[in-house]
Amino acid sequence: MKNRTVDLQSLPAGAVYAITGTVSYSRVASMIEGEELRKVNERNLARGQRSVDRPYTTITLNNAHAIQRDPNQKRLEEIYAEESLFVSNAKDAQGMRFTAINKGRNLPWIAVRDPETGNIKQIQPEGELDKDLKVTVIMNVYQGKMNKGSGMNGIIIEEEPRYYTANRNDAGLTDLFGVGFIPLPGGAKPVRTAPQAATPQMQTPVQPVMQPVQQVMPSPTPIVNPVPQVAPAPIPQMAPQPAPMGQVPYNAPIENPYAQQVAPAVPPAQPNPYAQTQTGGIRYDLEDDIRGTY
Repeated sequence: MKNRTVDLQSLPAGAVYAITGTVSYSRVASMIEGEELRKVNERNLARGQRSVDRPYTTITLNNAHAIQRDPNQKRLEEIYAEESLFVSNAKDAQGMRFTAINKGRNLPWIAVRDPETGNIKQIQPEGELDKDLKVTVIMNVYQGKMNKGSGMNGIIIEEEPRYYTANRNDAGLTDLFGVGFIPLPGGAKPVRTAPQAATPQMQTPVQPVMQPVQQVMPSPTPIVNPVPQVAPAPIPQMAPQPAPMGQVPYNAPIENPYAQQVAPAVPPAQPNPYAQTQTGGIRYDLEDDIRGTY
């Protein structure tokens, strides 16, 4: 951008000037704000550009030139517009470029020329303006609290409107079905409704179904076979050991010295089959007795 000969503060408030050209970048159908604004400012600062402190809209034109009512007598605002054009090293830059930034919550109006009357007719854009679309940007000068400023008042589309396909609601519909897309009236945006709390519904009480009670028979007591009794093993009897000389074994019977001596039983005399009964004479069975008398 060359040195200015006309300063913005020297322009009268309400002055209007226009720049025509083809769209290189358009963000005029919605605001840059919130998280997007933060990220854009980070990129601008990394490139050495100034950041924007509030939501805004913007447009950049290629092959731009300022419109002059009378080239022989240029107005101050028209000179200011000429001096606002610049050369860019951007890849898509073509000819002189112009960039307008519109701070605030108001979107610029978008309009087309009526082919019959030539009048400017405002339209509701279906999305962002398409690249290389021929347009005219209308700028105005306003008085701020301290200083004057310039802002984007509106954009006139100088040909059949086209919109950036990445943001179009009807992208591909014409090619697929041969039909157009009718947006919400007045440029209304879809409203994301909050989920409604579910209303409790009265339910008919369910009558309990009586189920027949099944009698549970007690489980039979398991029969346990008696454990056979095992007789204790006999204690082996130790054979008596001969006692040492002069000792009496502990289990030997003790003789009672006072016990009565019992004569052994004498078996009865058995008759002698050879003996004969004597009727007289000497009795030989008395021989022992007779011998004993002598």
